[in-house]
Amino acid sequence: MKPRRAFTLVEMLVSLATVAVIAGAIMSTMVVAARALPAAGDRTDRATSARQAIAQLTSEVSLASEVSHLSDTSIEFTRPDVDGDKSPDVIRYEWGGKAGDGLVRTINAVPETLLEGLADFHLTATTRAARVEGAGTPELGAEQLLAQYDDDHTNELSLGLLDVQAQYVRPVLPSGATHFAVTKVEIRVRRGGNIATVLNAAIHADNGGPALAAFQTSTLTASGAKGTSGLFPATFAVPVELASGTGVWIVVSSTVGTADVLCAKSPVANGLQKAASGAKVLGTLTWTQRPEGSMRYKLYGKVRRPTDLQVTRVDALRVSLTIDDSAEAHTGGAVLHAAPVLTPAPTQNLVPVEVDSEIPITRELSALPVPTQGPKGGVL
Repeated sequence: MKPRRAFTLVEMLVSLATVAVIAGAIMSTMVVAARALPAAGDRTDRATSARQAIAQLTSEVSLASEVSHLSDTSIEFTRPDVDGDKSPDVIRYEWGGKAGDGLVRTINAVPETLLEGLADFHLTATTRAARVEGAGTPELGAEQLLAQYDDDHTNELSLGLLDVQAQYVRPVLPSGATHFAVTKVEIRVRRGGNIATVLNAAIHADNGGPALAAFQTSTLTASGAKGTSGLFPATFAVPVELASGTGVWIVVSSTVGTADVLCAKSPVANGLQKAASGAKVLGTLTWTQRPEGSMRYKLYGKVRRPTDLQVTRVDALRVSLTIDDSAEAHTGGAVLHAAPVLTPAPTQNLVPVEVDSEIPITRELSALPVPTQGPKGGVL
């Protein structure tokens, strides 16, 4: 039997060196890989920090009174005092938008990083269109009927060159109106003579009776055959604005011919309307209260009131973040109790989502005011 050849010392040393190199390379690879993976304790700590950050964001945003910025990666809002200075605080949460960026919370321009190196962060808002009543710039609207008293009549007041008839009117304006301006009056008159009758119609301020000087005047011509009655207009070219709740006097007098002013069947003395007759004596007027002489009239004008604004309200917010690519997303949500207005309006489409049942939302859209017919003194 042929004897087996043994390894030489040199061969043994070479083999051991080769094995040592290979083992060292394997160990180095394993150490590098182990260092690249976060420890179980680190992962748990980051998950806890993520949940705490979501809880802080949702708690603070739930009391927001205004949202000044909103996107899928950031939100800025105002809410009651957080830092103890007894003033509202402006808080912003923002993620840079790419993997590895941190979540930064800024309060009153002072930033702090809540979470480092996020793989993803996403905000989704539940929003709705709403109307804020009376929030815009006041505007003078179109001409409308402000007040009228055109009941059947039982008698007439004759107007000669020395006679004056007046009617006090305090219009009941629509809700929110701040001012009104008289643009036109219509008076029921019957021509009394054979010649053309020319009447003056004027608007006077209230001074217990009509103030001495008129601030609006116009000519009211009662044309047609003798005995013909009609609702004759007097238009005021330069309307004068008066504050809501102000009463005015419609004063009618004759400059040519005679006419009969038709009076309402039921006398008025209810605070919104009253009547008086006057006589011109040496250029002055002496007034006598005459409720039975309530004129039949229609008063038109324009109303100034704030313009309603269409706004976007934020009802709820959903938060989702991932601490690294292999981790499960952490989520949370909040109802914004004040349904704050988003100002300015969003620059991108925020997709409304249904919120989990533990975060209920009550949607209350503003109702449009419904105009109603008021008493004979005006239209509500």
